[in-house]
Amino acid sequence: MKNVVFPALFELDGSTVSVSFPDVSGCLTCGNDYADALSSAEDALNLMLTRMEDEKHPLPTPSDPSSIRPGSGQVLAL
Repeated sequence: MKNVVFPALFELDGSTVSVSFPDVSGCLTCGNDYADALSSAEDALNLMLTRMEDEKHPLPTPSDPSSIRPGSGQVLAL
């Protein structure tokens, strides 16, 4: 797999931090805090992209981070 960077949206959701990837439909995860959520996000994204490659699906094109507008309470990270 080639190296690509996908923007992620982190959001404090009660006692957990949820993570979504605007460019990778269905790739969602969470963690107990931001560090845990980041680790979970890396794993979830890697698994999703590896599965897509294994199944010969085209990988999505990462968005330019400046084009993503985080919602209220969301933090954008790469």
